Amino acid sequence: MGTVGKMVIATIVAVTFSSPLRALEASMQLTGAGFSEACTRLNESWISFCNGYVQAIVDTLAVDDDICFSSDTTRTDIVTAVEQQITSSTQLQARNAAEAVRTAMASSFPCR
Repeated sequence: MGTVGKMVIATIVAVTFSSPLRALEASMQLTGAGFSEACTRLNESWISFCNGYVQAIVDTLAVDDDICFSSDTTRTDIVTAVEQQITSSTQLQARNAAEAVRTAMASSFPCR
């Protein structure tokens, strides 16, 4: 194989392996419905999953997100409020779970 052939192969390999897997693919994302299904299971592993998922969203909140927790708000309070809102809303169930959780938090814990 000549120099040009090697360069073509090297370019193809570089382009193929430098493109990250797109996390935006719908099949890679949890929906609000999937969140609701997972978080209404009476199983310790799924309860832990929900606590962790909600905590991850809390950890990404910024000051300007208009979500405020009082000093006595517990993670259980947050998870319960979020799960109840998503489970009762077909609109939130149709959304990406992270967006649905943020929307439910904003509704349940607005800054006053």
